[in-house]
Amino acid sequence: MGDQQQFTATLMYSNGGSQDVTSSVSWTSSNPTVATVGNAGLASGAAGGSTTVEAMWGASLLVGSTTLTVFPPTVSVTPATASTKLGGAQQFNATVTGSSNQNVSWTVDGVPNGNSTIGTISAAGLYTAPSMIGSHTIAAIAQSSSASQGTATVTVGSSGPISNTFFGMHLHAIADPVPASMQGSARIWDSGSAQWPSINTSSGVFTWNKLDALLAAYKLAGINDVLYTLWRVPKWASSNPNDTNCDHAGLGSAFTGECDPPTDLNPDGTGSNLIWRNWVQNIAQHVNDPIYLQTHARVGYWEPCNECFRSPTLNPGYTATNYAYRGTYAQLVRMMQDARCIIKGNPDDAITALNTTCGQAGYPVIGIDPTAQMVVPDTAPGQAGTKQSPYARVMQNTLYCTCSNNSCSASSTGCPTGSGGSRAVDIIATHLYPNTYTPEQLPTQNANVRSYLSATDLAKPLWSIEGGWGQNTAAQVKNDPDLEAAFVARYHLMVWASGTTRAYWYGWDYSLTGTLWSPTAINGCSAQYANGYICRAGIAYQQVHDWLVGAVLTACSVDGTTWLCRLTESNGSPAQIIWDTSQTCSNGSCGTIQHLVAPEYIKYRDLTGATFAVSGSMVPVGIKPILLETK
Repeated sequence: MGDQQQFTATLMYSNGGSQDVTSSVSWTSSNPTVATVGNAGLASGAAGGSTTVEAMWGASLLVGSTTLTVFPPTVSVTPATASTKLGGAQQFNATVTGSSNQNVSWTVDGVPNGNSTIGTISAAGLYTAPSMIGSHTIAAIAQSSSASQGTATVTVGSSGPISNTFFGMHLHAIADPVPASMQGSARIWDSGSAQWPSINTSSGVFTWNKLDALLAAYKLAGINDVLYTLWRVPKWASSNPNDTNCDHAGLGSAFTGECDPPTDLNPDGTGSNLIWRNWVQNIAQHVNDPIYLQTHARVGYWEPCNECFRSPTLNPGYTATNYAYRGTYAQLVRMMQDARCIIKGNPDDAITALNTTCGQAGYPVIGIDPTAQMVVPDTAPGQAGTKQSPYARVMQNTLYCTCSNNSCSASSTGCPTGSGGSRAVDIIATHLYPNTYTPEQLPTQNANVRSYLSATDLAKPLWSIEGGWGQNTAAQVKNDPDLEAAFVARYHLMVWASGTTRAYWYGWDYSLTGTLWSPTAINGCSAQYANGYICRAGIAYQQVHDWLVGAVLTACSVDGTTWLCRLTESNGSPAQIIWDTSQTCSNGSCGTIQHLVAPEYIKYRDLTGATFAVSGSMVPVGIKPILLETK
């Protein structure tokens, strides 16, 4: 293409003579879209293909012909295979061989320039990954020939076999059964009165029986992976003990002041912080005793503060009247650094406010469990209304003190700790509660969280340590057991597809949000389970647990309103999970549409655990996901 070929025409006489008539004949090309030929026999290649070039001599209509083949350009794309993290970027380069025109246009999965669902690619070949895991085809099409293209494959996100610990749970009452068959990890928050105020009842006094009972129940159930949230300051230790704006103040005067830092921690982060240090040291020593661990689950993960973004001092945009935290950034980072020092004990870790390090601070006990990991005070991706952006910005300031858009203005000390917060944590944590009855929005929410993180923190695990249907979605799912069941399955699929490797459901036995089990029979909770009743959502939770544990989820995508997640089951067989968000349920009846599936799928399972044969390659698909299997 773009090259030229000179032809000559020779008139042959019967007596053996000849004459060059190149400039005297009429030249034609049978397929001028492939090549054209001029009056002097000079042909120019225009497109890939073949054409017949003819020379016609005078009125005698003598014709000579030959075949001209025009080779289309070839396009190669490098790298041929690539992988990138969710929301990450990958540069692709195209080389056009066989044409002087090196310009190409780019597509993602056949879509020019791609889109937010599959990723976008610029005119220069820079691919920006979407917010869900998947595998996508990048194509570079030569502008000189639309039939010429080169392709590459990009894998977005990494998805090894799903571990049992992905399925975390919150248990509210110690007497309620531990759902061992559907739970691999646990978070202790609002759990069995096992938080700081109920344990450290006065200075130097610790009552461990409730925490012990909870950890013993987990150990007995086979669960040995626990995240503990250290927050809620006892009234006796609070710098504002009569503060009625703290979260739990509505329970009575004994619960006021729990959102205010301890009395010996100054707003700039200085002070002995001995109340906090004694609390962290005592609980860490208690739960790490080798004899204790023989009969009690191990606490391997520690979070300093729950939902600190709900704070009038950290978040100028927060307008509610109930607070989780009323301290400064300097106080929060000091507590994070002290907890890390005491539990992990890396002597080089900074204690920023004291201008010293963990090893030089003179703390009597450090390094109680060097293998433990510290979790950042959790964030929320963003909710409706005025609080949407500041939530994740509080996390950003806690990690780096960026203070963009005047976001540190409400803190009396600003944010003086630099990147000290980032160096104090090993795991990034969110609370994933969809704003409406649409778990499919979770990848976008997680993308919002990632947008506030540095490259260093993007490389750390991302967990959802609390989530489910919360106050924003409860009205839309509550009292419809089928919608609750559908939500549970879609929620966990979207959490994993968005690159989040743990999901702590809130909660197993909570009556207001996320109810999977009830001590009494109520609407949707009628199947006997231990000393109470499992809900239809709890049964669905068990099913999606069994579908996913040990499986590799390779991609999730949407076509209109039909969602499809591809996976390889633990036995190596391909499988698909399908649902359709245009359908719904009401009063025990759920709508479906018929969906054509590949002939390799011979059966499907639903959220009750029932199995059905695929009939005629068509299956009923509704709001409740089903699992298609080949074996």
